[in-house]
Amino acid sequence: MMNKLTTFTAGKLYLMGEYFVVNGDATAIILPLNLGVNITVEQSDKYTIKTAANKSMHEFNLTQDTIIINNIIDCSLRTIFRLLKERGIAVHPIQITIISTLESMANRSYGFGSSGAVTVGIIKTIAQFFDVTLTKEELYKLSIISLQNHLKTSSYGDIAVSVYNKAIQYHVFDKEWFQSISKKTLDELIKLSWPELVINPIDLSLNHYLVINTHKKTSSTKMVETFFNSTPDISYQTNLKMYNDLYNEFIASRNIDLLGVINNLYQIMNEETPFGYMINDYKEIHAIIKEHHGIMKVSGAGGGDNVFALFHNEKSKTECQYDLLKKGYLVFTDIIEKR
Repeated sequence: MMNKLTTFTAGKLYLMGEYFVVNGDATAIILPLNLGVNITVEQSDKYTIKTAANKSMHEFNLTQDTIIINNIIDCSLRTIFRLLKERGIAVHPIQITIISTLESMANRSYGFGSSGAVTVGIIKTIAQFFDVTLTKEELYKLSIISLQNHLKTSSYGDIAVSVYNKAIQYHVFDKEWFQSISKKTLDELIKLSWPELVINPIDLSLNHYLVINTHKKTSSTKMVETFFNSTPDISYQTNLKMYNDLYNEFIASRNIDLLGVINNLYQIMNEETPFGYMINDYKEIHAIIKEHHGIMKVSGAGGGDNVFALFHNEKSKTECQYDLLKKGYLVFTDIIEKR
């Protein structure tokens, strides 16, 4: 019997497809980070959990309606222990410790997909601790079941890249099908073929890039809701077609200049019907990147969080980094997992 186990689960950044992937209209490209969540599970005499936000150990009881701390952790624990119970696996008290590098020392989120990484990490680590074997696709599906209350506003791409820890092409499963399936056991659900789901690891390297954090936290859930409530269908369909064409061209060529063109699609839609995508920081960041002959691509839903700056050479990248730091931006380098 295992006494102690520690695993790592990667965070994420979207490279493209953020809004168009939500309802299965397009394929996204998502990148794993070498920043993430380390989860340790070890034998104990009672069920306890400790996170960076809650320095002390908190005891939890599997029979209570509410387990512990927050909804993400609560749902993840309930899902994996439900699976263990369905499979007739004997469990014993454990101590869970969660340490994340996806937030600052002050516990401020960088927008690197911490919720998805925590969900995947908890389910994966507890399963391995109790000698339960899950395929990557089964782990993905369990994590989706755990977070199914976010079905309308999430593509769950963060879950997919955290599971596979590789750059992926991602197309979400058919959500209407998922909502229509009759009640089944977890094993029955994860062994079903989920229509339209595509998770395809790809070979993709960004050679000269920066990730700039705006210090402004945005809610992707609210941004997605506002986007779909405000964007006229004709605008959405026109820009969706343009995105799909650019996506296919990028896959064929790996031309980073196309990322700037894709970035402009969201700016155009935001100008036509504002949904909070553009902020003043983006304009300043874009001006600095452009001065150094770089390409800007917002990662995620916009309204804050992170921006890619991509360059054709290291000299331009280094000079741009210096100017961004002078303006007070938080700049990350070499955080994309190299695989």
